Amino acid sequence: MPKTSPYQPLIFRLLHAANGLLVLGSMVTGFWLYNTWDYRFGRLPLPEADSKWLSIHHQIGEIVSVCFAAFLLYSLFAGRRRLIQLKSMKQLPYLNQPSGQSALHRLINTGLLGTLLLSMVSARQFGGAKALMNSEWDNVWYNLHVFAWVSMVVLVVAHVALGLRVGGLPLLQSMVNLQVRSKDSPSQWPRRLANWFHGLVER
Repeated sequence: MPKTSPYQPLIFRLLHAANGLLVLGSMVTGFWLYNTWDYRFGRLPLPEADSKWLSIHHQIGEIVSVCFAAFLLYSLFAGRRRLIQLKSMKQLPYLNQPSGQSALHRLINTGLLGTLLLSMVSARQFGGAKALMNSEWDNVWYNLHVFAWVSMVVLVVAHVALGLRVGGLPLLQSMVNLQVRSKDSPSQWPRRLANWFHGLVER
């Protein structure tokens, strides 16, 4: 376990926190809606959700779409080392070793991006509030949306648990650290973005 907290880029911390909170909100409201109208696979003894929560869940999803687009771009370029790579596939069988656990963590990170994308695409394809209130449980897109929700719950738990196992408390502290290095200041973002685009053009 590392003795000091690693430094996480400010833009990553902001995007990660925003997406994390919004996804948590969509997961909670999504389950409450399921628990009120669907509950084919069981339900909890919770108060029934008012119909206005259908609109709230939809609005959270719209905000998630914007934040996710920014986070996805960051993850595919600046944060690609946190996603699954070819060498990671060779390390996966060795889960008793740090390299194997890190590879699994990257696979989970990639899976989270994929299931969140599936959740947003499927949400736009089925009838939303109308389909839910009309009990259209055979709607393929609705079932894909539920599948994406269940997958995200599992992957979020695994993401946090394995993150603590791989990086320990210092990794958790690095995600909420308010420290900002001078080269990571928002005032430097336009220059770094310009350099990044310049590098893409030269490739």
